[in-house]
Amino acid sequence: FEYYLLKIFLSILIILCVAWSCFWVSPKEVEARLTVSIVCLLSLIAYTFVIDKELPKLSYFTIMDYAVLLSYAFSTVPTFESIYVNRVAFKNIKKAVKIDLIFIKFTPILYLSLMLLIFYIYTVDSENIITAFS
Repeated sequence: FEYYLLKIFLSILIILCVAWSCFWVSPKEVEARLTVSIVCLLSLIAYTFVIDKELPKLSYFTIMDYAVLLSYAFSTVPTFESIYVNRVAFKNIKKAVKIDLIFIKFTPILYLSLMLLIFYIYTVDSENIITAFS
């Protein structure tokens, strides 16, 4: 499991952190924000094709599949947030900055919480996981 944590999940987390870095860019710089978020989303999609060769072809969803899908969802958040915050910034820049601060604080917390929830749901009753950790 260490291979998947270090080589796959860590790489996905780095891509997501770069995508979330657009929250620190000024709300009025929508082009820069969208460039960062879209490039990170495309990088995540390309990385999925790379790691797909390492994973078995199964007819059901695994923890890895749910983690990748969750990462896709959280990689699109900066894109939509950037568009919304840019529209808000034309009316009230302070409100736009406040929205960015909320996303800076809660997006990583929510992502990691949901990732831990997925991991917990799939491992709580699995004897295979318990023996793998021991």
